[in-house]
Amino acid sequence: MDYITPAEVAATMVETGRRKLALPIYDLFIRGALAGAILGVATSLAFTGVVSTGQPLVGALIFPVGLIIIVLLALELVTGSFALLPLPWLDGDASATAVVTRRDDRPAAATPTVTAISARDRTAPMATIVLIWGTGSLGSAFKFQSVP
Repeated sequence: MDYITPAEVAATMVETGRRKLALPIYDLFIRGALAGAILGVATSLAFTGVVSTGQPLVGALIFPVGLIIIVLLALELVTGSFALLPLPWLDGDASATAVVTRRDDRPAAATPTVTAISARDRTAPMATIVLIWGTGSLGSAFKFQSVP
């Protein structure tokens, strides 16, 4: 029977944390913006499905597809960084300073702080909300009425 042992899963998670520490800033911003855009589209589609059908289950089935696409495309969300970045430190391969400041121990591989990553992950969904609101499709879906 083929399977992966828990020790192999843990080793893969630590290695992924090491790779995330070494990613350059432009790579993080591109991956984060794409992930945020996909998440925003998935949210919009989920809301549209719920409003169109009146069944919350439709939205609950649509939204995870966006998360699956993000995982399959190896994009970045801040929650993955929060989960995987401390692991190299716990394994003894990175300093606590490197984990908190998002810097690899090598000086040439400076990467953004956690605050910058959080702001990056919020930018694309907020832009999607503004674009949808600007087109009027969200307002008409929820039947908002303007106040004279």
